[in-house]
Amino acid sequence: MYGNLMPRSVIPIEKGERNIHKFEETANQPPPAEMLCPLCSRDNRCAVAAGDNPASCWCVNAVFPSGLLERLPEALRDKVCICMSCQQSFLRESGE
Repeated sequence: MYGNLMPRSVIPIEKGERNIHKFEETANQPPPAEMLCPLCSRDNRCAVAAGDNPASCWCVNAVFPSGLLERLPEALRDKVCICMSCQQSFLRESGE
């Protein structure tokens, strides 16, 4: 019915005595920042950010050496997840 339009948010707009709702396009919207790896900007596959059970996340049993975590800006540490690709690349490059 709406083609590529998906209701991301509904913004009420007053017009006369009734509300008309404006739907924003989401087809070309980037994913939320918490879904992206802060190092490569690709999908980090974070179960928590996706609303899934945290215990199901790939990173639960993964190793994140301090050298890898130091690559993150201080403001992002403990706030966004590094993707598996960046984690594995670091482990290969560092020999850890």
